Amino acid sequence: MVDWLNTTADELPPDDAWVRARWEGDTIVLIESDGVEQQEIRCPPDASGRYPIGAGGWMWSLVEE
Repeated sequence: MVDWLNTTADELPPDDAWVRARWEGDTIVLIESDGVEQQEIRCPPDASGRYPIGAGGWMWSLVEE
């Protein structure tokens, strides 16, 4: 995921929106840019070792069967 994000960002024009990533220990740090400003989002692994990349950007709903 980290390598894919960086490769994809390399293919975009410099003033376009992009996301890059890097590792800090076992945490993925996402660097997002809208072409003007940048922000960093830290994604540590959860208790199961999964990384919730992008989980906060979705509307989640409980579905009961």
